[in-house]
Amino acid sequence: MCAHYLANWSKRLCSVPGKFPDVGGRRYEGETVFISGERSSYVPESHRQAILELFPRARFEVVPGAGHWVHSEKPEQFMAVVDKYLAK
Repeated sequence: MCAHYLANWSKRLCSVPGKFPDVGGRRYEGETVFISGERSSYVPESHRQAILELFPRARFEVVPGAGHWVHSEKPEQFMAVVDKYLAK
């Protein structure tokens, strides 16, 4: 299963949207935190304004030295951000 997934991952790229989906003007007004790794381009600075339009109370936290799998690469630092967010 894993080998099949790895061998065919690029075939699924066409299903990844190239832009934010149209959500009909709906927004989530609750607190939200976007956690990303310093070495990841998954939550780029250029998308933050669009994110804030959908999640106006969003915060952005970057974990130093982590890549895309921040929760796996830096679990202690990731949990520190989660704990800080949940303690509010």
